[in-house]
Amino acid sequence: MKKNERYGWAVPGDDGIQQSVLLDALEFDLSYQRDQTSEVNVLAIARAFRWDAFGVIVVMRRSDGRLFVVDGQHRVMAARRHGGITRVPAIVFESQGRDHEAAAFVALNTARKSVPALVKFKARALAGLQPESDIVDWARDNGYKFARSSGTPKAIDFPSVLCKSWLTDREAAKRALTVQDDLVGTDGLCGAIHKGIAWLEHNGIQCADHVQRLRHKGIGRAVLMKEMRKMFVESDTTSERTCGIAVLRVINHGLRNRIKTPKAGGSE
Repeated sequence: MKKNERYGWAVPGDDGIQQSVLLDALEFDLSYQRDQTSEVNVLAIARAFRWDAFGVIVVMRRSDGRLFVVDGQHRVMAARRHGGITRVPAIVFESQGRDHEAAAFVALNTARKSVPALVKFKARALAGLQPESDIVDWARDNGYKFARSSGTPKAIDFPSVLCKSWLTDREAAKRALTVQDDLVGTDGLCGAIHKGIAWLEHNGIQCADHVQRLRHKGIGRAVLMKEMRKMFVESDTTSERTCGIAVLRVINHGLRNRIKTPKAGGSE
């Protein structure tokens, strides 16, 4: 008895034919496909178009010979936007009807899992892309690593937040990491706290000057995050400025000459 029969596994069915198809011959059925596409994603793919990143699209050939894209709508649109591309690689299946195509679309999008941010970050750094490559070099030289935090000292698990702050103000981003590391210790680094400290540093407030006093008062990650959550509720946003004001509130607690909230500058 075959394994699929023994365990009741699905019969794979048509395994498709890999071939190059004419770009202009491809169609979309909006009864199951996305009727709205991301122009930002399409342009991003077109600008950095690479065949190894494009991969293959999944196409269904109907009985009248028409070809409908089941997986790869954004990539096809990007190839058309790019110009000079006439054919794209595809796996072509014989369609048994619109319901068959819709079921394939659901299966493809249900089974697919997004690549974790840390994995994408490490891959971009390895490929020499910026700012990831520079960030990894600096982090390595300063004892930081990119991994799930879970209370591990010097473990960074907020690559997207770090990249954004790095592009806004590289030196402020560096100081935000070292200040938070000095403040939270073994409690582990946090993306929201990083956003707040980086915003303050970018706006001229030197948070390092207050670390010793805060640590002496027993203030660390838990207190900062409690203030963050209060600010998120009050402002209904998790912006850099909101995080910065939360950190500043903690810094100002018990301080005779309170620091004023920056009026301008930094990212919202």
